[in-house]
Amino acid sequence: MSFQTKGMPLKIIEYLVRLKNNNIPITFQRFVAEKEEYIIEHTTLSDAGDIVNIWGTRFGDAVLEAGVKTKQSKKKIDWLPIMSKILASAATTINKNDMNDADISNNNNNNNNNNNSSSSSSSSSRDKSDGGIDSRISNSTKSGKDMENFKQEHTSFIPNKKWVLSSGRCVEDVMFEYGQKLSHEHPAHSYILCVDDSNWKNVFTEEEINELLNEGNPCLPVLNENVRSILQEFIEAGKKTSQETLEEDKLDTNMLDSLIKTAHKLGPFDPRTQYEQFWVLSAINQLLGYYANDLMTMMGSNVSELDLVARYWSVFDRSFDDVKVITTR
Repeated sequence: MSFQTKGMPLKIIEYLVRLKNNNIPITFQRFVAEKEEYIIEHTTLSDAGDIVNIWGTRFGDAVLEAGVKTKQSKKKIDWLPIMSKILASAATTINKNDMNDADISNNNNNNNNNNNSSSSSSSSSRDKSDGGIDSRISNSTKSGKDMENFKQEHTSFIPNKKWVLSSGRCVEDVMFEYGQKLSHEHPAHSYILCVDDSNWKNVFTEEEINELLNEGNPCLPVLNENVRSILQEFIEAGKKTSQETLEEDKLDTNMLDSLIKTAHKLGPFDPRTQYEQFWVLSAINQLLGYYANDLMTMMGSNVSELDLVARYWSVFDRSFDDVKVITTR
């Protein structure tokens, strides 16, 4: 179902027409800033991961429906505060539902204390294990086949490769035991451990959670100086173009021209002896080509994960070629 068929864009259309009638420039950046609460209200948790594309499409559809013209803006949109508010709103809703569930459960227990003690205990245990944001994003009930696959995946783990905490407990085993108690799909069933999920506070001790958070302290290696130099060239070219372009409607074209000229000036590199520089420039050229041909617009919203892998993620896969690491899916 498209966004328009849900009846939600009427307010957006009215907003755009009002801007037009008052001779106020219409930009996506202005819309996001002035209609932030509307965006938060009409963005589900499942949509939040692709919020930029989803609201870009919705805004574009509303612009066409309203028959107005937009202008380009140099200002970047900071989506992080909006994402945070969406998550906070979801957490509030879930907590309210939990409180309502608890009230109902307490009433039932009071009315049926003697006859249904076993049933109430089972229900209470299930509510506790299934609670929290992560576990309640999906309403998908785990089938017997799903649980069997979960068990098979666990048995496939190599024992001496598992993560054993100082307490002596094995992380994968603890996650497996927890996952078996859940009736609905949870990241634990994919062995995804996010300690921000409040459920884990009832599974791991405080000391274990601290160990999980601090283990390894991983950090990325420092970029090769040659690679830093290439990236700096593009940064400087972008800054210069941005400063010299006075008309916003020409910025995209001028920026693309500048970056393409910079890429031509820097290359080519020998993949046998200069692989890092070769890959960086190749990746930038690939993405510049996508932008020049407006690939994302052509692909639209009806693309699969495989399409994105083929077009975008594969660019990063090739960064490992010189160290003989092959990425597969």
